[in-house]
Amino acid sequence: MNYILQLNSFGDFVTQFPQPSKALAVYYALLHINNKCRWRRDFTVANLTLQSFCSISRSDLHKMRKVLLKNGLIEYHKGHGSQAGTYRIVCLYETQSGTQSGTQLDTQSGTQVDTQVDTQVDTFMEHNWNTLTKYKHKNKEKGKKEKETKKDLQGSPEVQEISKGYEGSTRKEAHNELGNTSTGKPSELDESKFLYGS
Repeated sequence: MNYILQLNSFGDFVTQFPQPSKALAVYYALLHINNKCRWRRDFTVANLTLQSFCSISRSDLHKMRKVLLKNGLIEYHKGHGSQAGTYRIVCLYETQSGTQSGTQLDTQSGTQVDTQVDTQVDTFMEHNWNTLTKYKHKNKEKGKKEKETKKDLQGSPEVQEISKGYEGSTRKEAHNELGNTSTGKPSELDESKFLYGS
């Protein structure tokens, strides 16, 4: 369905056959919702959705739907139980080959586009989901390895020996032990004490 042609044809119809303002609101709401559905021939809308969209009561919605049905602007089938009702917007404009074939073409091309878009979205989502899963798994493994390496280092005799040598000392004393801060030159120290323990 061509949205602009439908709106223009509806405007012409209303000019010749005035409609209540609430009926206009319901019709425009249905057009908008069907446009969001990519012009499906039949689409469902809950009463509460239409009531909210049009700011009307339930009884007004029923009255205005009857007005639209009586004027041949929509078709409606009540839902079963708690299911939403199904609507069909009647095409108000003529195509070159007639309204019915135009509706068929619109439905076929809409279905084909829907299928293509759905397939592309599914492929995109699947690819991104797989990439995200791989990234999370890779980072999780990296984190595990870092924790294991840290545990291994903390438990090594060399690190424990160096830590014992600095227990109770201040940071400045430790710094001085490792290098002379005033000259910028390292002081002489026995590297074997730190590397191999003694």
